[in-house]
Amino acid sequence: MKRIITTLTWILIATAALAQTGHWTGKLDTGGATVSLIFHLGDSTATLDVPDMGAKGIPVSVKRVATGQIELGIPAINASYKGVWTGKLITGTFTQHGMSFPMPLNPGVPTLKRPQTPVGPFVYVNADVTFSNGDAVLKGTLTTPKNCSRETPVLIMVTGSGLQNRDEEIFEHKPFAVIADAFAKAGIATLRYDDRGFGESTGDVISCTTEDLKNDALAGIRLLRERFDHVGVLGHSEGGSIALMLAIIPRLETAASPAGKQSGHLT
Repeated sequence: MKRIITTLTWILIATAALAQTGHWTGKLDTGGATVSLIFHLGDSTATLDVPDMGAKGIPVSVKRVATGQIELGIPAINASYKGVWTGKLITGTFTQHGMSFPMPLNPGVPTLKRPQTPVGPFVYVNADVTFSNGDAVLKGTLTTPKNCSRETPVLIMVTGSGLQNRDEEIFEHKPFAVIADAFAKAGIATLRYDDRGFGESTGDVISCTTEDLKNDALAGIRLLRERFDHVGVLGHSEGGSIALMLAIIPRLETAASPAGKQSGHLT
């Protein structure tokens, strides 16, 4: 009889664990602000996304201590969550830095509405590009309008400080993609690229300086000069400073780079 009860207990725990796997969303209300937390639960591991803060894939430990009960550890932010599966949701408490807040978890991931994000079919062409500055290999997207020619104006888009992808994505907003879409519809081409060491690009980000980032953009400009006669720079935040640094180069297409060999190609 004892063996039967033990077996049934393990079956119940396994059933509860299976029901808890998947995607679970909670609203953390600290009294002054509300933050969405999205847990992606596996059998023994999990990750946490905090879309309101642009954070994804934070490692989470998983411990199931009894039927329907679950403990999640989030050491990266000194936090934890303890809850119990009630059949439809997980009722529990989120704790961080000694402060606890009730937070139920509901199954599923909310759909974020970003109506401004461009969605195909497009009336322009997006092409993958690759160019390099020394050891840094930059991957990006060249967006060209219909009837593109050498006389078509083109802008290279330089992101602000911090690691950014080619769309300068934040909270799933994609401002550079939106701008590129608007420019293409107005007959202006654009080149946007992942920062060195981020996204599909490679390169040193620990010791690089604004001068290095300027030369990354300069390598992209040289690539554009192979196809376009009118090349400009659009920069946001630190990218704006880089645009000014580039603007003082007398002949951009022949300017020397102290960062080493630069090359690129369109694909």
